[in-house]
Amino acid sequence: MDINKAVDSKYEKSNLSALVNTSVEALEGVGPNTAKVLKEIVGIDVIREMQYFNMKVAKLDDEKTAKLAAAFSVKTKEELLALPFVAWSKAIVTLAPYERLNINDALDREVEGKGFVALTKEKVEMLEGIGPAKAKVLTDAGIKTIGDLGKLDVSKLSDESATAIAKALGSPKEDLAKSSFIAISASIVALATAEGK
Repeated sequence: MDINKAVDSKYEKSNLSALVNTSVEALEGVGPNTAKVLKEIVGIDVIREMQYFNMKVAKLDDEKTAKLAAAFSVKTKEELLALPFVAWSKAIVTLAPYERLNINDALDREVEGKGFVALTKEKVEMLEGIGPAKAKVLTDAGIKTIGDLGKLDVSKLSDESATAIAKALGSPKEDLAKSSFIAISASIVALATAEGK
């Protein structure tokens, strides 16, 4: 991931595990005034807490939504949820355990350097570590692309599908939602959303 787009220049050389505990002001598009409003209205002051942004914004009344939207120069709740720094922060939090500032480490060489929107359309086997056998299991379960894997709702899988997918991804079935393949794919989907803005 190109961290230079996500954070202010003084944080560009930071590792992800340090960034998650940094003030939201480190995020590109969040300054001291907007950080103050984020803390005041939704109780978020560090990047790690941004993973709860959508949930907290969904619970706001109209007055607080309007105040938060005005701080970020948007008008609606939907526009707030679509702000690029929201997707960037979620990706930082998701990728921090893997310390992957460069998403290319998670991809096969032939797709390195592609934009996030394009990556969501790539075959799932373009993720490093997913070969033909794993890809077949995923494809049989309806997961053909990185985008499909990134949007996977594990709670809606049948027991049989969950077991097969967990085995293919090398993850215990009960921890399938925490699979690094799913987390990285979900980050690519989130970054694609921000890239498309």
